[in-house]
Amino acid sequence: MIRSHVLAILKGASSQVQAAIGSSGGSKASVSEGVEASVIYVRFKAAASELKPVLEEIESRASRKEYTQILAECHKLYCEQPLSLVRGIVHQRISEFAKKEALPSLTRSGCAYLMQVCQLEHQLFDHFFPSSAEDFSSLAPLIDPLWVSNPFSLFVLLSIVLLS
Repeated sequence: MIRSHVLAILKGASSQVQAAIGSSGGSKASVSEGVEASVIYVRFKAAASELKPVLEEIESRASRKEYTQILAECHKLYCEQPLSLVRGIVHQRISEFAKKEALPSLTRSGCAYLMQVCQLEHQLFDHFFPSSAEDFSSLAPLIDPLWVSNPFSLFVLLSIVLLS
């Protein structure tokens, strides 16, 4: 029952974001960076305020095994929704940087952008799960795919290793 409630609110926020992005530019790729951030993070912060009482109660009881499992499931459900929205936007931004910037500038811009996205995602996660936000492993299902599946990130990691 809790899972269904959390999932319904998160999916509702995702649908609102998709509708807002669609009406403001047609596709994720054409939405400006400021608009995308405000649309995504404002809608999900509103969802956080709806879920906050339930999630705080689950976090407060997380010392018990059944609540630990429910909390882990809520973390997973949470991470899936923004990831489905943010992944395409991040890939598009990095591609845009790659088309117009030289390698040193691309590296700086790309890393700065990915760090900004990760910071925003952590802040948003903190709105949903204030007691869990210090445990970065809970956020890994959302952040890791942005770094690992991004060709730019792999290039940066390879460059760092080769230059070391």
